[in-house]
Amino acid sequence: MYIPSKKVVNEYGKFDSEWEWECFKQKILPMSDAGYIDGLERQVGFVIIPKLTIKVPVVLKTKTKVVERVLERAAEYTCDFFYHDKRDDTTHIVEFKSRYSSTARDYPLRRKLIKRLICEWNEKEGRTKYVFDEYKDTDLVKEKKVRTKKTKSYGKKGKS
Repeated sequence: MYIPSKKVVNEYGKFDSEWEWECFKQKILPMSDAGYIDGLERQVGFVIIPKLTIKVPVVLKTKTKVVERVLERAAEYTCDFFYHDKRDDTTHIVEFKSRYSSTARDYPLRRKLIKRLICEWNEKEGRTKYVFDEYKDTDLVKEKKVRTKKTKSYGKKGKS
């Protein structure tokens, strides 16, 4: 069952969910305020599959012209945040996903393609310059369930 997330709009911009805003506030904003990162951008797109084109001759009145026709548009991956970490000279591509959106029909494939692209970039650099950071709220849900169970077991009457 899909439950739509509540958008958050504030002085820092528009966030896709309350959870994304909380993660930004707790993980990225402190690093930015401390001066550890620069070039912070939101919703940066990367071409993960280039457009598919063919050259087709078109006959005009006086000449034949070759034009490029697009058979398939390019596929893009858009990350939530993009920044440069000055401490270790790495560029981070950050994604926040809920348990629902992390299993959306096309996200797993897009994640694999962006990770492959990052590996290619790092190979060209000869070091790990680009990093994919993915945060999922499923980990938070598991933590809450564990805490709840512990609280209930300690709160039972009749145990000393």
